[in-house]
Amino acid sequence: MSEYLFILGAGASAHAEVPMMAGFLDRARQLYSPHLQAPWKEHFDRVFEILIELQKVHSKAELDLNNIEAVFTTFELGQTIRKLPGADDDFDGAVNSLKALITFTVEQSLRFPLDVKTRNLRATQDYEEFAKFVKDFNFKLNRETGSGGIGILTFNYDVGLDVALFLQGIDCDYCLDAQDTGVDAIKLLKLHGSVNWRRRKDSDAITYYPVKDYCSEYHTKSLDRNETSLALPCTKIAPLSKLKVEVEETPVIVPPGLFKNEYQSSISQVWEQAARELEEAEEIIVIGYSLPPTDFFFRNLFALGTVGRKFIRRFAVVNPDKSGRTEERFKSLLGPGTRERFDYLKYSFAEIIPDLRAWYKVPPAPPVIKVTEI
Repeated sequence: MSEYLFILGAGASAHAEVPMMAGFLDRARQLYSPHLQAPWKEHFDRVFEILIELQKVHSKAELDLNNIEAVFTTFELGQTIRKLPGADDDFDGAVNSLKALITFTVEQSLRFPLDVKTRNLRATQDYEEFAKFVKDFNFKLNRETGSGGIGILTFNYDVGLDVALFLQGIDCDYCLDAQDTGVDAIKLLKLHGSVNWRRRKDSDAITYYPVKDYCSEYHTKSLDRNETSLALPCTKIAPLSKLKVEVEETPVIVPPGLFKNEYQSSISQVWEQAARELEEAEEIIVIGYSLPPTDFFFRNLFALGTVGRKFIRRFAVVNPDKSGRTEERFKSLLGPGTRERFDYLKYSFAEIIPDLRAWYKVPPAPPVIKVTEI
């Protein structure tokens, strides 16, 4: 279990140009063109046609059609009640098309830098610095206590952090099944799924593209020398057949709203582990997550998960929002005891990393000397 728990929201991916919820559909429209290849064009066409039809609802009711979270919730509810204008009774297909649009937009927006000399893939800057901090902090904890105590919860779909941790030599445990568990692995709990996750056709279990494939199997050295970065969608890394089991084409993308019943059997173990991490955590640092008023799922996960014997020494929220609204939402989440240990820091993801090192007195860890067998 993790004594130190980091919770990352969309603000942590913003530096990598992954769009925030409010600007997500604007970014999708920028990526859309008549020349978009199949099957992406069909998915984009279907989603935008439904959004056009939903605009007609405004005469009777108010819908937020600019925020991807609100749109996702609307699509999921339409699937549940079998009523969604423009879906032509293919409600499951409409939801899958929206997931495809989200996947394409995330993967095309996140571009990984290339090392100028080696042409090797690198992590984006803020994720790289955070991964270095996690590595050094974990080294410090192992040296002092004999075991690490760091866990990470994230609401983000992208693999930017996954790649950054891998490039720092950190094994991650998604906690999708018993086989993932490793003694030295850091738990990376992706509460809303991931673009590299797929559901198996023979069960509700989830399998995934290993992050090492992003870093080792794509031949960046063959690229034009003028290329300084590249997008790495899963379908570019390897065919679905590489997973050695039949899987659904649509990634496991879980809506941020209320309607999660469809995913309960496959991803519930991730949520269960998240509850255990919250129970054991003594210091919780929330970065780039604004606790939207509609996110009843996390509010209840936090309330139930933190029930236990441990006391929270520190609960810090890192968010550049200066309006006071995010701060007040978190204060309303916390009980009296935790509220006394609450800090709200108007920092960006990049700005907080030096402070994290200072809080926990984390110097850079010594380099690992690798011995090559001959």
